[in-house]
Amino acid sequence: MSALPERSRLVQQHLAEAGVESEIRILPNSARTAAEAAAAIGCDVAAIANSLLFVTDDSPVLVMTSGGHRVDLDVLMPLTFETLRMLTDGEVIAVA
Repeated sequence: MSALPERSRLVQQHLAEAGVESEIRILPNSARTAAEAAAAIGCDVAAIANSLLFVTDDSPVLVMTSGGHRVDLDVLMPLTFETLRMLTDGEVIAVA
């Protein structure tokens, strides 16, 4: 395996410290969607974890779901604050 980027190495380290056996793969092409990620590694889309970033009243909210599910904002909104919106690709990149 080639050298992992620093953030991936840190994730792998934390997983190992938690006793989680894992393999991090760097994909050669885009995997922006759960379907693209599942196709890239040859698994069912439900086996992919989606991490979606929202912002509510200027506070970030990370929502993780199975790739086989969609976030229902009508369910999520009452659990947060009065406003809720998904971050744009550019906003995610800026804070990553």
